[in-house]
Amino acid sequence: MHYCLDGGVHHIDYFKSARALGAVFSYLSSIIVNRSSWNSVDYDSTMTGTAYSHAYILLALVADGAKLKYVHDALVMNRMGNDSFAQDGELQRFLLDIDGYLKLASKLFVDEEVRSIFLNIMTHEHPWYRLAKIKYFNKDKWTIVQDRLYPFGYSNRSFIAIKLIGSTPYLIKIMRILKRVYESTSTWLQKWFAKI
Repeated sequence: MHYCLDGGVHHIDYFKSARALGAVFSYLSSIIVNRSSWNSVDYDSTMTGTAYSHAYILLALVADGAKLKYVHDALVMNRMGNDSFAQDGELQRFLLDIDGYLKLASKLFVDEEVRSIFLNIMTHEHPWYRLAKIKYFNKDKWTIVQDRLYPFGYSNRSFIAIKLIGSTPYLIKIMRILKRVYESTSTWLQKWFAKI
């Protein structure tokens, strides 16, 4: 699948179709880029240390109208569950994404609609039920975290659900059990549940 991201509506369509941060270059090892294009970007050194300095360069190319080819077949394999950025805990890993992508959005997307749709990808990468778990295990830091979430477009219903479930131990336990059951079911059953 090819995308010609020459600005405006093309950015919006591409970002609206994205369901994970991988679509906006979070996983460097799966990306092939023209070296001369890469070198043409005026790098912003404030991105260094965010874990998404490479995404800055790639998204700068997108903002300038890059052509993108999505290849469905796996050219590079990765092992799930061994995220080296998660060694400081789930909250710190989550904040790495939140802070990094907030910075990317503010640096690269002046158009408010494009920026908003770009940031909304986070609601798919980190859905409300994952945030409920983060809240439960980090109650003392949740207010700071919640304030950072507003620009991403989480709904008021999401914040209510996060507050309710993230404050109730037995609901967290039930959700964890349901997740295990869900993950152990067959693929067709997962697809059926996803349609509900």
